[in-house]
Amino acid sequence: MESKILSSIIKNRESFNQLCKLNIRDSFSDPGKFIYDLVSEFYDKDTDINFVDLDLIEQRINRELPKQATLYKGILQTLTQTTSSNNLLDEVIALKKDSIARELSSILLSPQRNNALDLMEEYKSVEDFVNNSDDDSNLLIGMDVQELVEDLKSENKIKLFPNSLQEATGGAMKGHNILVFGRPEVGKSLFIINMIGGFLHNGLKVLFIENEDPIKSTMSRVVCRLSETGIFDVIKKPKDIQKIIKTRGYDNLVLKSLSPGTFREIQSLVDEYSPDVVVINQLRNIWVGKEGKVEQMEKAATFARNMAKKNDLLVIGVTQAGDSGSNKLRLDMGDIDFSNTGMPAQMDLIVGIGSNDEYDGKGWRMISLPKNKLSGDHIYFPVLIDPKINKVISI
Repeated sequence: MESKILSSIIKNRESFNQLCKLNIRDSFSDPGKFIYDLVSEFYDKDTDINFVDLDLIEQRINRELPKQATLYKGILQTLTQTTSSNNLLDEVIALKKDSIARELSSILLSPQRNNALDLMEEYKSVEDFVNNSDDDSNLLIGMDVQELVEDLKSENKIKLFPNSLQEATGGAMKGHNILVFGRPEVGKSLFIINMIGGFLHNGLKVLFIENEDPIKSTMSRVVCRLSETGIFDVIKKPKDIQKIIKTRGYDNLVLKSLSPGTFREIQSLVDEYSPDVVVINQLRNIWVGKEGKVEQMEKAATFARNMAKKNDLLVIGVTQAGDSGSNKLRLDMGDIDFSNTGMPAQMDLIVGIGSNDEYDGKGWRMISLPKNKLSGDHIYFPVLIDPKINKVISI
C-alpha cells in the first residue's frame, strides 16, 4: 500500500492534496517518510507543477543520503512500476480506520488507556473527512463566473493586520489555515493580539485559545490594543475604557485557557460559540498524542486545517522558530521548530517574525511570508511594534 500511495502522490498533485489530509505519513517506513517529505516540498515550492519528476527526487537523495542511495534507487525503481488503483483513496481510508480501530481495541483492553481519547479523535477526523468528501457543497461543476468573482472579492474576505500584511496577501477566507512563528520574545503574542484587535473592530467573533501566557494578562493586552492605551491608563479609568472597547467588538471575544488542551476541547468551544476566527497560542502545546515533536506538530497542523474546513472558519496557530531563526531577519520554513515539510504543507499562509540587534534597537520586526497561497507573493517587509498598546504598525 505504501508504494501505491507514494506512486500516486508523485504522479498527481491532486492525489497528494487528498491523501495528505489523512495524515498518512505516520504509517510510512522511514524511507517512505523521506520520499513523502521531498514530494511535499517540491509541490510546496512550485504551485504550478502537477507531478514530481523522479529524477529530481533521486538527485536530492544522492546529495543528502549518499550512503543510502542504492537502497532508495531500488525503492524509486519499484515506484515507477507501481500502478495506482482507481479507488486508492477509499482503500487508504479503510486502511486508516482499520488501523486506528485495532490500536484502540488494544488500548481499551489494557490497564492503561492514555491514548484512547486521541485515537477516538483521530478516527472521528477520518469520518469527518469522508463525510465532507461526500458533501455536494464541496463539489463545483460549471460554477457561474460572476458568482465565483463575488466570493473572491475583497469584501467577502477577512482583512489581515497590519495593513502591509493585508496588502501582501489580499486577505484570508474562512477555511484557511495560517501559521505565525518566531523566536521567543520576538513579539508573536503581540502580533496576534494586534490581529485579534483588528478582527474584533471589524465585527468578527474570535475564539482565542491561550496555553502560553496567563489568561488575565492576555486579556489586559487585548484591552490595551482595543482602547489604544497603556495598562496604567486602563487602571486609572476602567469605566471609560470599558465603554470604548465595547464599541470596538470587545464582547465578540471568547478567551479560553487550555493547558495544554486538545482539539476535541477546542471543537466543543467552536460548537458552543460559533466563531469566525480561532486563534491558538501555541499550536505546538495542543495535546495530540505521544509521538515525537515533529509528528506532533504535523498532526496539530492537520487537525487545525480540518477544523478550518469543517467549520468554515479561519484558524491561526502560533509556534516557535528554532535556533536557526536567532538574530535573523528573514525567516523561512526551515526555521520552524520541530517541523518538516509535512507540517507547512497544511498551511495556506506562513508568517515569520524575524529580528536582529539593529531591529530590536529600533523596535522593528521583519515580516516574511515563506508560504503564501493567498496571493503567491513570497515577500518580506518591516513593521514597527508598540508593546505599550500591543499594536503592529506598517512602515
